Amino acid sequence: MTSKAPVLTNAPESDPQSRGVPFGHGKIKSHIGLPFLVDNELVGAVALANRLTGYQSTDIDLLGPLCQLGGLLISDRRGLTQKH
Repeated sequence: MTSKAPVLTNAPESDPQSRGVPFGHGKIKSHIGLPFLVDNELVGAVALANRLTGYQSTDIDLLGPLCQLGGLLISDRRGLTQKH
């Protein structure tokens, strides 16, 4: 992920943001990538692919709370690691 904005595509082969896949990787038919943000800092991300029905903007809303929690867990873990 190169920005703090969600990425959603149901046609990655024609999406100008697509960077392709590594050698040997399966074909990506649809993709959604969501950032984990804490205080507007990108601390992680989650990516899902190949949902049979594709992805919609409502999926971003649905997964938002999970991404917030993921960001907080990563941030908390980093804080614990830095203390030791």
